[in-house]
This record gives sequence, structure tokens and C-alpha cells, in this order.
Amino acid sequence: MINYFARVIDDIVRASKIEAEKIGAKLLVGTVETASPLSVRLDNDLLIQSDALVLSDDVRNARYSFEMTLVSPITVTTGAGGSPAHTHEVTIPHGTRFEVAAQELYGELSVGDRVLMVSVNANQGYYVLRRV
Repeated sequence: MINYFARVIDDIVRASKIEAEKIGAKLLVGTVETASPLSVRLDNDLLIQSDALVLSDDVRNARYSFEMTLVSPITVTTGAGGSPAHTHEVTIPHGTRFEVAAQELYGELSVGDRVLMVSVNANQGYYVLRRV
């Protein structure tokens, strides 16, 4: 599922590149050169320092917790295991409430990460969208 979304984002980025350029923004790809302080080297070899970078939630530490309630029952079949190999089927009833503890979904950028950025204000600022 994550790969599907990544492909959709890539398609949107390609289609958006022309529109972005119409308003003076450019889509750029760079590589994280240092993590602290953060710096990103663009493919044209320009080094962008942290004071010119704005990070999206996708490229910084973020922790999320959430709750969900099933609106219809679901049946889960576990994978094969044991001896002899076998499966278990478990039905979770409608209205079951789950609480998921805080999970780190995104980590900080690391040296070598490739990132997609948008340049704004005549290349005076760069918004780091996501890893590529």
C-alpha cells in the first residue's frame, strides 16, 4: 500500500512540476549531506544550509497515537506456523475499539537520504517534502 501511495505522489510530482514552475517554484532533488545541523546538497552541487530549509512532517521525528472503532466485523487469518503448520481464524466483532500507543512514523533525516524539495522565493527558501 505504501508503494502505491509513493507511485501516486511521484505521478503528481511529475504533473505538478510544470505548474510549480509557472508560479516560480521549482521541484528539486537533493541528498542529505549532514544531519546536525541539517544540510542538503542539490543535484546541481549547491549546498543548502539548515537556515534555508523548512521541513514537512514527513521528514522529521513525529509520533502519532490514534484510536479506531470497527464499523463491521473483520476476520483475520494468521500465517502458517507451528508443528504441524496450521492457521487460526479470529473474528473481531463490530464496535470493537482499539487504541494504538504512540508510534514513530517518520524519523529524522540521515546522511545520504535523498529528498524531494520545492524551492520558493527565487531560491531563497526550500521546503523539504519527503524522502525519495
